[in-house]
Order: sequence, then C-alpha cells, then structure tokens
Amino acid sequence: MMFELRMLRLRPRPRALAQATGLAALFAALAFCVTGCGGDKGAPSAFSPDVSNHPGFFEVFESPAKDVTRTLIYDWENSGQTATVESLTTFKSGDAFLRIFDATGAEVYGQELLPGGPQGTSPGEPGSWRIDISLINFTGTLAFRVQSL
Repeated sequence: MMFELRMLRLRPRPRALAQATGLAALFAALAFCVTGCGGDKGAPSAFSPDVSNHPGFFEVFESPAKDVTRTLIYDWENSGQTATVESLTTFKSGDAFLRIFDATGAEVYGQELLPGGPQGTSPGEPGSWRIDISLINFTGTLAFRVQSL
C-alpha cells in the first residue's frame, strides 16, 4: 500500500475575507454597546419625549429632561379653526417655547411653555398645522397638550 500525500495550497478568498472582517466589526460594535452603552452615569441622558399625535389632539411628555437644546417639529391635523393649549411644563432651568402654525403657515400661537391654561390659539385655516417646540438648555418636565376646538 502506498499513500500519496499532496500539499494543498490555500489561497485567501476575497469574499470570505470581507465577510469575516464585517462579522468581526459587527461583534466589536455589539461588545462595545453591551459594555459601554448606558453604563456611564455621567453621560447625557437621551431625550425622546412621548408624543401622542392624533387628529384633533396632540400631547407631549418628557420627564426628566436635562440640559436639552433642540427644536422639535410636528405636523398635526386640526379640522377646526382654533385650538386650546394647556401646559403642565415645569422648569428647573432653561427655556421652552411653543409655536403653532395653521395650514397656510400663519402663526396662530407663540408663547413660552409656562404652566397654565387652557389658552386659545388665534383663528387659522383648518388642515395640517405645524407644532414647533424649541428647548434651550431646558431642564425640567416637558408636558403640554393641544386640542382642536
């Protein structure tokens, strides 16, 4: 019996190498996120308010918000010519402003979001209204609602 040994030369395959590199990068990113995401108490908290946006009713709530500077813009369907604004927003620091525009783009409401209400908007054109929330170094609880009349 005679055995023949052959030497096999392995050549790198570019596709397999790219797949292995991509998988290694994916695992590295997952490991970083599992060990590093959210673990640092000194990191700024994520700001993602709860928003209820329904025809005739719009509501925003976020607590606690800490040192947030951001402008949020939403489209909102209002079948009426006016709406009421009621705010339960509380401040520790910073500013929060609310501006509302009717379907033609005319401003029908523009005020700082102080606790109180309900306050009415000026009459406007029914349809798709725009709600702009501007926060500048805001720390506190963001809470308000807009309701069609």
